[in-house]
Parts: sequence; structure tokens; C-alpha cells
Amino acid sequence: MKKVLILIVLVLMFSIAFAEDYSEDVVKRTDWIMKSYTKELDLSEEQIKNIRPIILERTAFMEKNRPGKNATRDERFKALKKFREEKSEYDKRVIEHLDKEQIKKFSKMQDKRRDAFHNVRKRDNRR
Repeated sequence: MKKVLILIVLVLMFSIAFAEDYSEDVVKRTDWIMKSYTKELDLSEEQIKNIRPIILERTAFMEKNRPGKNATRDERFKALKKFREEKSEYDKRVIEHLDKEQIKKFSKMQDKRRDAFHNVRKRDNRR
């Protein structure tokens, strides 16, 4: 319980420190991702300190490069390609701070997320 409380305090401290440079949505999304990673991967305080800026940067990148609602198909395709390229770099940077067991868990988390995304798309295509 103490660990969880300490982690929450750390996350809030980082949120305040980075709030000036990033939008509120980016900070909230980063906090949500960090909470998930902390719980699923059992991150140490040092790992949180090292991984959070990576996630914040990735979240800001996604927000900045997200195509608008009126984007053409080509614009959406280019954005998706850019996201995929950046994601592999992001994963490498996060993995640098994880131990072997956490890397396995991280990989499973990513696979589960990808499968859920594809299942939603399959379901949507049936309509």
C-alpha cells in the first residue's frame, strides 16, 4: 500500500513538473498509461522516473500528429505509418529500463492490446 501511495505522489509530482510543456489531455493520458504500466509491470520508483518522460513524449507526439476528422485517406495513412515507425523506437526506449520478466509482461500487454484492437475492427467491419 505504501508503494502505491508513493507511486501516486511521484506521478502527480511529475505531472505538475511537465504540465507547463504539455496539454492537459497529454498529461492525463500519460498518467493513465503510467498507472497501467506500474500495476502490470510492477515498476520500481527508478523505472517510473525513467519511463514516464518517454511515455509523455510519445503521447505528445501522438496528439500532435493525429490527423483531424476531415483528413483524407492518404493523410490518415501517412500518420499511421509515422505512428508505427515511432512506436518501435518508443518500445525500444521503454524496454531499456525493464528487466527480463517485465519485458515479457510488456510484450504480452502489447499483444493483448493489438488483439483487442483487431477484434474491434473485425466486429466493426461486419456491420
